[in-house]
Amino acid sequence: MKTKVKLGNTERFDLIFGSGLSLKTDTKTAHELMEILREEAQKRGIRLPNAELPATDFWEQQSYLDFRETCNFRVITKQIELEKCCLWVGQSLLDELYPHKIKLVDRFRDEVRSIQNLISPTQSLSELAEIIYKQISETHLLELVVEHYEGLAKQSPWKDNSYKFLGRLPESLLSNIFLTCYDDFLEKALPSGRVIRRFSNDEEILLQEGRFSRLFYLTGSYTSYRNDMIITKSSFSRFVVMVREGKIRIANYLKEQFRTRHIVFLGVSHDDPVWPLIKILMEDKRETHEARHFWVTKLPQEMSCVLESFGLKVISTTALDFLKAIIAKYP
Repeated sequence: MKTKVKLGNTERFDLIFGSGLSLKTDTKTAHELMEILREEAQKRGIRLPNAELPATDFWEQQSYLDFRETCNFRVITKQIELEKCCLWVGQSLLDELYPHKIKLVDRFRDEVRSIQNLISPTQSLSELAEIIYKQISETHLLELVVEHYEGLAKQSPWKDNSYKFLGRLPESLLSNIFLTCYDDFLEKALPSGRVIRRFSNDEEILLQEGRFSRLFYLTGSYTSYRNDMIITKSSFSRFVVMVREGKIRIANYLKEQFRTRHIVFLGVSHDDPVWPLIKILMEDKRETHEARHFWVTKLPQEMSCVLESFGLKVISTTALDFLKAIIAKYP
């Protein structure tokens, strides 16, 4: 650290502090702080996910330890043990767990630039999709989506270390998964040999007993449900109305799940086009206090308050840290 100080009437001069100063002033070094943190984690019975990392990772580890001690985390783990928890996975989870890629919204933005001069930097994925749909064609829009994810699939993102955490979650948490993304990478990240049942948004739901994962592709996927993809702003609006009025097969099942099970939202942003759907499901669920729903996100306090006003419990951490915490709890 370098700063300038003034002593009495003398002229200013530079003073440089090195890390060795802590040794002379009895201040804890980064290495000593990390050792204290490891000891504290051991006392609490918590296994740090990256205990082998250098001392410079201290603040990240401290934040993780504090998160593990929150009431909401304890509630989630209790419900996982009772097998009453399920996942809702959104579009931005891929962006967070596998960041070294071109985003679909950027592909759409480039396409829109090719057909019109003016484009707002704040236009959402669904708004850009609406422009492509209306000014070119629905076929071209779907071709862009398929081409995008087929390109990503060649890089096998589900083999990435971060993405693998999804496949290591407790079995009960993977029993019911609602997907509002357009890829099937989570499915590929599941353990080899795990039985999977896939459902579109308007398909009869068979509730057989047994240990397997039900994957509900609510907005379609580029592989199994290309013709069911909900991606434009207008198609999202129609889908929300159909769920609210019970005109689609998934509607009653979704409402029941919101009333009776605890749902963890991963990779769903507050400006996600699926947010209106979640709002109406939360409003329908308010008749009962049986289930709690948890939104895993790093947001400013004021935005967290907005989410909590709808009855959501905000888990203030990243999706990656949340996954690490669950896996550390159930190795």
